[in-house]
Amino acid sequence: PLFVRDGKAMMLGKQPATVHPVAATDFGRMVARAHLEGLAHGEILWVHGPEGMTLPEALERYRAAKHPEITGVGSTPTWVLRAIGWLTRNPELTFVARMMSYFDKVGEEGDPHRANTLLGAPETTLARWLEGRGRPRADAAAA
Repeated sequence: PLFVRDGKAMMLGKQPATVHPVAATDFGRMVARAHLEGLAHGEILWVHGPEGMTLPEALERYRAAKHPEITGVGSTPTWVLRAIGWLTRNPELTFVARMMSYFDKVGEEGDPHRANTLLGAPETTLARWLEGRGRPRADAAAA
């Protein structure tokens, strides 16, 4: 949702690396289990979602599902964002430009096998997340 503004879907930079997005519900379940059951104390665990994609692919799928009135996804080079951030003295834009420039160059790291074995692998695909986005979950209404 943060990449859709003023009727446009815009990727910041090229973002060529494949990533495995994780739904907050999956991540929260894993963290709660680790804490409640005392698992993985002092370990660093890598968490990857169930499917790999580039950020432009993810944004295109989001746009098609939630904003079909928008035709396509544009892209703004990170150097343009840095320049605008500097000229406007906007620290948030400067930070986002630096972060997205970093993501342009560095891919996803780590092996999720240990986290998946200890805590159960994330299950929410982007398609499933998109289906439920904006609708209250049945189990949340019952709570």
